[in-house]
Amino acid sequence: MEIKQLRYFVTVANAASFTRASNILHVSQPALGLQIKKLEDELGASLFHRHSRGVEVTEAGAELLKHAEHILEKVTAATAALRAPRIQAKQRVRIGMAPSIAAMFAQEVSAAIAQHPGVQLDLVEATSTILSEMVLSDSVDFALSCETLPLPPTNREHLLDEPLFFVRSAHDGVPRETSITFKEAARHPIVIADPMLSRVLLTKLEATAAALNVSLDVRKVLPSVDAVKALVEDEGAYTVMPYVNVRRECERGWLHAQEIVSPTLSRVVFLLTPPNHGLSHGATSCCAIVREVMAVNQMHYCRPAHLASTAQPGAVRVSPRPRVPLLV
Repeated sequence: MEIKQLRYFVTVANAASFTRASNILHVSQPALGLQIKKLEDELGASLFHRHSRGVEVTEAGAELLKHAEHILEKVTAATAALRAPRIQAKQRVRIGMAPSIAAMFAQEVSAAIAQHPGVQLDLVEATSTILSEMVLSDSVDFALSCETLPLPPTNREHLLDEPLFFVRSAHDGVPRETSITFKEAARHPIVIADPMLSRVLLTKLEATAAALNVSLDVRKVLPSVDAVKALVEDEGAYTVMPYVNVRRECERGWLHAQEIVSPTLSRVVFLLTPPNHGLSHGATSCCAIVREVMAVNQMHYCRPAHLASTAQPGAVRVSPRPRVPLLV
């Protein structure tokens, strides 16, 4: 049994898909499948159930997953400990993150890098457009950025496809389905949040609507995520955004999120690095830690742990939310 096989196994289990896992790991699907098959042969047990939507762990796979995650944490800690003596003094590493990415991964990234005693970490939160400028000016060593238009003149590594969700009020009386087709979502009037005024999401929705030959009813484009969420909850509007932006409201029963399918839509998360020079030893180590953290934790933050549609009618307790006057 090899560490690489355990890392591949954990990534497939968390991604629930060989396709997504191969993109995260930057290996081909046949190579990934071969390593999983070798692991299954060595253990004498099937680790995954395959189905049309992807994969899920078997009972044996669930047991292995608990141990594998613990082993990989120990390996990461050991690697950091062995690398530490090579650094003569603490090296300052500055990582930029877009706000929604920071909400998903900042805490885990900070905790993982804290195991690396040779690094002093500074986290900087800024919009994706500003982050690309900070990378180019060396104000940060590297950054985790969402899609922007135009594309930044930095080196870009595709780290994550963050699925987009159709968001509605939890009080609209509609059965709580886990997904919705793009055509069905397009029948509703939509309000879009665009804090960077980049039109990236609007352009993506318009291009998909044109490809499907359907009309898109966009009523407003506002520069505030909170303002759009308030319109959805209080005035029955609809929106499209990543789940992390509405995670708290969905978990409290105020909003309901449905993953958009046919086609699936996603927002790309990029790792931005300087185009004219390499990274320092500390920054390179932190990059590796960031990739590992995102691979292990993406399913937890990018999708709901469970959806209210799985419960019986009336079984979901919706907590009343205190109302705050909204100025738009």
